[in-house]
Amino acid sequence: MSSVNIESQTCPQTEVSPKVWRIFEHLYHGVTSLYTWVSRMDIDGLVLVHDSDPTGYVNFLHNTLVAETESQGGQLPTSLSQVSHQQEVILRVIERLRRKNVNNILTLGFGAMSDNPKAHISHMPSLEYRFPNSAFNRLQYSPWKTLLSR
Repeated sequence: MSSVNIESQTCPQTEVSPKVWRIFEHLYHGVTSLYTWVSRMDIDGLVLVHDSDPTGYVNFLHNTLVAETESQGGQLPTSLSQVSHQQEVILRVIERLRRKNVNNILTLGFGAMSDNPKAHISHMPSLEYRFPNSAFNRLQYSPWKTLLSR
């Protein structure tokens, strides 16, 4: 399988309006593409892009934005190894946010388990969802799965 060195590839410019960039600059310490963020990690043997990767995956890497708060101090994980399945991790994050009473786009539609027969049971024993959440569903798309498999 042929691979592409991420340092040698140029990153296409992410198309974000100047107004959105000003909002990002106001809210976050730094904003960059997922491609640039992952390529800054010093992970031996990381091959982010293969020659055979679909254009949609490569575009996903360049068009997905990562926003960092100042408190993160540019700290990056040293490994992307997975111990859990992607859906389990996302549901754990949602469960934690719900426990802390934090409402955001990812937690919409999720709540504590109830006796409501119309609610759908998630794979977490303490969570259910009452209507589809497109942000949650988008994280199940194949580009994320491809990235996390590397």
